Amino acid sequence: MNRILLLLSLSLAAFASFSAEAASFVQSVTGKPSLSAWQARKLYGDSPIASMLEAQEALRAEATAPLKFLYPGKRDVFDNLPPGDFDITRIDADVHLDLDKVGQIEVEAVMRLVPLVDDLKKLSFSLEVPDVDEVTWDGGPVTVDKGGDTIFLAFDAPLPFEQEVVLRFRYHGAMDCSVEFMLPTCKLEAAWMYVTHSQFLPQVFDYYEMFTGTMRIIVSGKGHQSWHAGGTGTYQGTLSDEVAGTRTIVFEHIFPTALFAFSAAPMTTLHGMAGDVPIAATGPGGLLGKMPTILAITQAVVEYYSNIFVAYPFNKLDVVAMPNSFGGGFGPLSSIFVVKSTFDIDPQGNSYYGAMQLVSHEIGHEWWGNLVEMGDMGSILLSEGLAEFSSNRFFEHAAGSRWPAVSNNMTYTYTVDHDQEPILISPYVYTSPYYYQVAYQKGASVIDMLRIEIGEEALLKALDAVTTKWFMKYATIQDLEAELEEATGKELDYYFKQWFEGRGILKADVTADCHTTSDVCRIRIEQIPGPSGQGAFKLTLPVYVDQAGQPGQTLNIQVDGWTTDVELPVDPAKVRRILLDPYRQIIRIWRPGLPGDVDLNGVVDGADIVEMSFAYQTNIVLAGDWGGDYFVPNYSYNELADVRDKNGEPGLDGRVTQTDLDVLLENFGTIGEEL
Repeated sequence: MNRILLLLSLSLAAFASFSAEAASFVQSVTGKPSLSAWQARKLYGDSPIASMLEAQEALRAEATAPLKFLYPGKRDVFDNLPPGDFDITRIDADVHLDLDKVGQIEVEAVMRLVPLVDDLKKLSFSLEVPDVDEVTWDGGPVTVDKGGDTIFLAFDAPLPFEQEVVLRFRYHGAMDCSVEFMLPTCKLEAAWMYVTHSQFLPQVFDYYEMFTGTMRIIVSGKGHQSWHAGGTGTYQGTLSDEVAGTRTIVFEHIFPTALFAFSAAPMTTLHGMAGDVPIAATGPGGLLGKMPTILAITQAVVEYYSNIFVAYPFNKLDVVAMPNSFGGGFGPLSSIFVVKSTFDIDPQGNSYYGAMQLVSHEIGHEWWGNLVEMGDMGSILLSEGLAEFSSNRFFEHAAGSRWPAVSNNMTYTYTVDHDQEPILISPYVYTSPYYYQVAYQKGASVIDMLRIEIGEEALLKALDAVTTKWFMKYATIQDLEAELEEATGKELDYYFKQWFEGRGILKADVTADCHTTSDVCRIRIEQIPGPSGQGAFKLTLPVYVDQAGQPGQTLNIQVDGWTTDVELPVDPAKVRRILLDPYRQIIRIWRPGLPGDVDLNGVVDGADIVEMSFAYQTNIVLAGDWGGDYFVPNYSYNELADVRDKNGEPGLDGRVTQTDLDVLLENFGTIGEEL
């Protein structure tokens, strides 16, 4: 047996072999022992359990593809990554929550790993709990040392090469909300004691570590009978032991993941379907009557994404509530966690669309972040940027509004110091104060702009290709660029250099010479230099022209170089107004060459007063300006109507006020100079 086949056998054996305890968990819930996929198919027929396990079997089969190196225990084949010293194939965990000991957690974890090198005598893991009670293995003594968040293990003899090793960990500690991580293991609210992250499990310092396993949430103490949990993995059932005084909620992770998570509280679950995908909402029992609304949103989102990307790739999707004190949501594999206020909605309520945005973003991570994973730290756009773009696109589809996309665009545009922002593909974007604006908002916006740059059909074709080719694989920004170029047959290096590898936005003086004395209608766009080293932007710019007696017309013009002059194929005598980028799709700021010519028809006239009225008294509020400490982008804000700052000097101040109206009136009747 060659090395690859040996590792494959070890990996499959490790995956299939629950511990005796874990097998009994499943048996006690389902009445049957854990099974291989073909056994499950024979026993369960076409039930979801059999389908779920058969899907995992198919993934294993794909991992045996020839001419590729199998990295055992993983869900994929890596032909460009060297193996580590060992591979974690499975972790089973019991998490004990005692309601009489508020803020305490106890964990028993069984880890299976396969050494991939000879003479492996030392291991280290990240484990963010204060007290380790015991670490054991069947091969002999092990020395345990803990420094900070790292646990070090030393063995008297080397671990057996390419054979499964079983380590058992027992530890306890207080919930520590001070941990600076996505979800600290901590008590967040009274009567909603725990929301936890996989940091309560031992993890190696390897970005690619993946494992499967059973997670049991064991609740005891006063009132435990009413407690329930939602978590990652597939819900297997709940066991009540009146003698022991415990309630155990069991989840099985059949898809390899580095993230086990759960939320536990007095909750209930409502089930539904999204096409042929089982969905469930687990939230406060008092909101059971409102759960059909969040299930309906989930159903619509899953079906929409399944149409524009590949079909939903996992065996189920759960929407799980967590405390409002968390402030948002996150989307691990086959589950999403959102604040409990998201459940307290109805289709006519003001919070409905906010809930839709949050839920659709987190569901977007099932495709972008879980199905297609980031191949390196500079590919955050493949997770957050594309999840945000997907959410914005769903909102546009469901509500008929581009508001979330416009909000992303304007927030990034007006709150970032573009001289200091990290580039989108920087591995250090995570530590930047502009992380959210760059990773989420700019990331979504640069994808949204591709709808104009290469066309809607080509963009969707490329994204479909990414989710197909990189199905359960690690992709990079370079892979995305390659798929976009394949879909369009167009070189896009310029686009990636200016938006992914560059800083800043398009800033330009815009002028139009388009009035009754002209033979042609011309536009001039003069770009204003931005951050040092950033050249002139090259892009496709939509232009809307409103002509008397004719329907409005949208044209695309090419902006390339510091100055762009374009003659529009319209009748200048009939032009009433011109709007550059009418739906706010480009990351840009316009500055009027002729103050007061809000409609860009080449003359400051009564039509500009009408145009000004749309923007008058609307504003964007910047942090620190006007006494505010927040930012609200207004959908109708128009920079061309904002010609004076709050001191009366030329420039933008984020508000269209009487000062700006005065400038328009001062220039009334002025005709633009020849370009």
